[in-house]
Amino acid sequence: MPGAASRDVNGDVLAGALAAARVGVWRWNLNTGEVYWSPEVESLFGVAPGSFGGSIEAYRQGIHPSDRAMVEAALGAYLERATLDPSLHYHLEHRVQGPDGTMRWLDCRGQMLDGLGEPGTMAGTVMDITARKQTEAALRTSEERYRNFSELATAYVYLTIEAAHSWVPSVTLHLDEVMSYICSAAIPAGMITTSTVAADGT
Repeated sequence: MPGAASRDVNGDVLAGALAAARVGVWRWNLNTGEVYWSPEVESLFGVAPGSFGGSIEAYRQGIHPSDRAMVEAALGAYLERATLDPSLHYHLEHRVQGPDGTMRWLDCRGQMLDGLGEPGTMAGTVMDITARKQTEAALRTSEERYRNFSELATAYVYLTIEAAHSWVPSVTLHLDEVMSYICSAAIPAGMITTSTVAADGT
């Protein structure tokens, strides 16, 4: 049947696209407690193909221990609201930890399917966002270092310069003035020592 063949091709294309994007699909029957994971979800959780336990408890065990309470609270709150409005969307980012200890960040999305003729069923996707989270963490670290340096630049330093045959008395300068002076190559950096003090002189 051409129609069936077309559906098979479309299904293969979709499966390939999801795998390439590191996106998996899941389905949870709240009436029976059964949970389905696509092979991509199993891979993201670090479990062997076909080894997922098929229950919400099995899913819970794959969540990073530090995030379990948060996920349970968010999921419970969503289900409570969704009983009044099934069109609401579920969205949460959390960590998972595989059996080998590998940690990943996942973006989890879902929705109740009551409006699609499947009452008591929730389905959605999970996407690997580990690389994005790592980039965000690196950016925060960089911003913190810059902030610390900026705060340090408001303090005062004592600059002592010892020349070959002369002694220049210590002078008090603002740190950005000192750095500008050093960068101007007016004096070798090795001949400079600095000590930081608070703005009140302590």
